[in-house]
Amino acid sequence: MDSYLYRYPPLESGVLLKRYKRFLADIQLTSGEVITAHCPNTGPMTGVCIPGNPVMVSYSPSKTRKYPYTWELIQLNSEVDPPQPPLSNGGREESEQYLEPTLTKGGREESEQYLEPTLTKGGREEPEQYPQTPLIQERNLEPPISKGGLGGLIWTGINTALPNKIINLALTEKLFPSLGNYSEIRKEVPYGMNLKSRVDFLLKGEDKPIYLEVKNTTWSDGKIALFPDTVTERGQKHLKELIEVVKQGDRAVMLYFINRGDCTEFAPGDTADPVYGQLLREAILVGVEILPCRFEITPEGIKYLGLALSLLR
Repeated sequence: MDSYLYRYPPLESGVLLKRYKRFLADIQLTSGEVITAHCPNTGPMTGVCIPGNPVMVSYSPSKTRKYPYTWELIQLNSEVDPPQPPLSNGGREESEQYLEPTLTKGGREESEQYLEPTLTKGGREEPEQYPQTPLIQERNLEPPISKGGLGGLIWTGINTALPNKIINLALTEKLFPSLGNYSEIRKEVPYGMNLKSRVDFLLKGEDKPIYLEVKNTTWSDGKIALFPDTVTERGQKHLKELIEVVKQGDRAVMLYFINRGDCTEFAPGDTADPVYGQLLREAILVGVEILPCRFEITPEGIKYLGLALSLLR
């Protein structure tokens, strides 16, 4: 069996020049050509959007696309030693003691502070919301050394459309034993108050239904993966809805997709959104399970490494 849950299409390398209007990034390819790529990430990308760092992009020849390139990966200086994946059971879940993140269409996690841009009649985006950075003339720049940087270079996933796709594959292969013996996987199922939300996955089988939400996680403090990296009223709402799911007698799971291989622990991003952190702790006390899932990201593909150690108490 292929050890990659997901394989990237052929990627081209370059250097990040700037990100702007949320969905656009100027990138200088190794050929010297400067291209504008689609940035499939709605959040602030705290700690991972660093001009001058190496990036990888995919290319689509579709004539319907305004921007044929998509920004997929960025290379960072890890602040921890290159991790040794703590695999067990053929690379499956490490321990049952870590119980176990509605996303937008396409499965993207969206911050409440980063709303979809309103298009003008000509179909153009709003004025830029991100500060501009000067074009970088030098090629093949080394990424800046992070404070206290001890480890090697690591790749981090940028494309937030991928986590839900990859978790669907992982659920199909039943990589998370704590979820039990489900026989049906349903996606984007209406739930919550007045059924106005959609849960990423609903698992059904012999036992209780499991409502499972997925959250993409790239912000880190050393070896600790943190979520969220900004205030997310939407994320807070999901936690409240999962709490209600448990109170109604079903199972609820918040799965954090750690989109970088150097983080071995997980904690809520309390400094970014203390309300979310408090709600997550309350949810766990009620019975909401968490699965902080580690993934190794390379230009070849994405591998599941097992669970991170939850620092929630």
